[in-house]
Amino acid sequence: MEYGTIAFEPEASVGQIAPSSFARIEHGAFQTAKGDGPTTGKYKVRVMGFDTSKMKKNTPPEEIIETPELFPAYTMSVEIPPPGGKLDIDVPSGGRPR
Repeated sequence: MEYGTIAFEPEASVGQIAPSSFARIEHGAFQTAKGDGPTTGKYKVRVMGFDTSKMKKNTPPEEIIETPELFPAYTMSVEIPPPGGKLDIDVPSGGRPR
């Protein structure tokens, strides 16, 4: 996916103070800033992909830009690895569970 977003919501097993987190997906990859990402444990992940070819270009800052979705939001549960770890998420074609 060329462009999208990914959101992490902690599940109850992670604890009450685990942070929610959000990152942009660019060129098929995402990265959370150190200290701003999810902690180790189980999270609900929501991935959204956007069709940049249908986005308006050069819009004024005050205009709200509608971003056409490539697929409905894809959600799943994942185990976040320890700090410095890598998490790969494969979204099935069309964003639907297999």
